[in-house]
Amino acid sequence: MTTRRMPSAAEAPPEGTMPSSSPGPRGQAGYPAAFFSVDLAAAARRLLAFLRSASARGNVGPLSVRRYEEMWLPLAADAAGGGGEEAAMLLPPPDVHLVWLCHCFHHESYVAYCASRFGRLIDRPSILDAENEEHAADCCRDIWAARYPLEPFDLDNNEFDGNNSNGIENDSANSEIFMMVQTYAGLADHFASPFVSEGVYHVAARRRYTCFLDLIRKGVCTTREDTRLVPSLDILLMWLAHQSFPASYATDMTLVSIKDKVMKMVVSYGEVASEETVERTRILWEEAYDEPYDLSGSEVDAAAVGTAREAFHWQAAASEEDTNRLYKGLQPRFLMEVCVFLKGEFDSEHISKEFLRLRAQRCYRSLKLDKSVSNLSCKNWQKMWHMYCEFATRGLTIESH
Repeated sequence: MTTRRMPSAAEAPPEGTMPSSSPGPRGQAGYPAAFFSVDLAAAARRLLAFLRSASARGNVGPLSVRRYEEMWLPLAADAAGGGGEEAAMLLPPPDVHLVWLCHCFHHESYVAYCASRFGRLIDRPSILDAENEEHAADCCRDIWAARYPLEPFDLDNNEFDGNNSNGIENDSANSEIFMMVQTYAGLADHFASPFVSEGVYHVAARRRYTCFLDLIRKGVCTTREDTRLVPSLDILLMWLAHQSFPASYATDMTLVSIKDKVMKMVVSYGEVASEETVERTRILWEEAYDEPYDLSGSEVDAAAVGTAREAFHWQAAASEEDTNRLYKGLQPRFLMEVCVFLKGEFDSEHISKEFLRLRAQRCYRSLKLDKSVSNLSCKNWQKMWHMYCEFATRGLTIESH
């Protein structure tokens, strides 16, 4: 059984104060050790903060792509020096920063672009807290003003309004990079659920991402070359956070000998995966780690749980606005999203009369959810119950009758 806490719309606590839940059950096969050269939990936290900021949701288009190519990358290359030194502790304007991230998400394309233009990889600085981000942006603002006195660091609203896709054909911006930016236009909404910001979610996601990469490594040796894997929500977050630091990503992928296989074996964001591909991913995961692939808050298909979450206004709860101030008559509440998985075979002559009953330990004491045993025999993990409970529920029991 796995749980994930979530507040409802008018009950979202301030960032960092949300209760945390423990990650899912540990498989019997054991998990590979983490090896990352960057703190992925912190990287994911900063990536989410940027994606949810107002500046990242602006109308980024050809103008921003041109600023990225013609102004920012040459500035970043010069600031880092010509000997392959570490990235300078500078952060570009928000619109340019978004283009840079989207380009980094296409790792192979970004590496090839940097090599052809600068002869080396232009890395992103390892800035993993808000204070250093603000300092790096201020430093960049001064250097930008000195180098490009006629080009504003921040685009105002009027310039953003003119920064649209209609002018791409008549603009000098790179159309390939522009299409990459367009691909990730809905990325912030993809991670809108409030539980995605929890620190414990990032820690658990990092462990699952490690397992996912190990699954790729095993797949390179033991399965057909056309096998592809579909990342779940939490794994996708870690993957993007990892790719946002190109040098670390390249080093880590080389370390586990899958550098040239990741993009071929993983279904990228925005790419539609077939049901067969999703099911194949689930089976490979269960065989390797003996645990369900779709945990609560870590679904593969967001549409499968989207309808239920709409009843709790997840989008409003994930916003920066304190809904408790708007609706003062409502008392803070906390919810858990609970998924109960079962697997096994029943061998009984009276199986048609037997059933399992799910009950709550504290709240909802009258709750009784029954499942006939005759329909439960399964060699793979199957989701039997999916519900939302008060945090005070504390636990669930499964009774055999």
